[in-house]
Amino acid sequence: MSGVVIAGYIFGHTLERYTAIHPVVGMTLAGALYRQFGPPNFLDNPSADLIDFHLRRIYPVIILTKGPLTWNWEYIKNNSVKVFSLATLPWIVECLSTAFFAHILLDYPWYWGLHLGSILASVSPAIVAPPLYKFDERGIGTKSQIAPVVLNAGGIDTAFTEGVCGVINSAIFYPAPLVYRIVKGLLAIFVGIALGIFWGVLSDCLPDHSDIYAPTIRSLLIFGGGLLLTYAGGYLGWGGT
Repeated sequence: MSGVVIAGYIFGHTLERYTAIHPVVGMTLAGALYRQFGPPNFLDNPSADLIDFHLRRIYPVIILTKGPLTWNWEYIKNNSVKVFSLATLPWIVECLSTAFFAHILLDYPWYWGLHLGSILASVSPAIVAPPLYKFDERGIGTKSQIAPVVLNAGGIDTAFTEGVCGVINSAIFYPAPLVYRIVKGLLAIFVGIALGIFWGVLSDCLPDHSDIYAPTIRSLLIFGGGLLLTYAGGYLGWGGT
């Protein structure tokens, strides 16, 4: 399994070095080739499922903790409608399109199509962002401020994906009546916002601002709280909060 990861990393970045293709494409291609032609022994190993389970809980915390640090909050505040529209509307179109074609062409149930769409819709920012950095360095699109709009919208798109995908995932796999799962999925969004605000205020107030270790303590509180809420939400069937 480690060999597949290393091979995908090397192949993806080698492809990026000699072409304009994003490394994610090369990594995905390496994984697809191994899935088709390689031995599936590690896929049948229970430890692979355990590692996958914990990685799926940890990586959203890292992404959603690190991502907002790169956002231009002043720009988002002044262009909120433009940024949030670009972050959500294309995502919704991609998700619904994937669900529709998965249902029509592959005969997937609608809820599985939505689950697949919520995963695939998150790929676009990762593909678009690197070329935008290069264009911005060359001065292309600087007058229209294309890069700030797309990059900030891409970060919010990722956060939106994590929340909605978690809600859909818990709605599918958590055993409960359908009406309860739908209502719970809608409530999970607002519960997550409330918990995030509460933990953010707590992390800001708890360490004294004059303490030289305050930034470290605050970072650990945010990361630890994110892990705690992610595991607790998944255990209780409130994924996406």
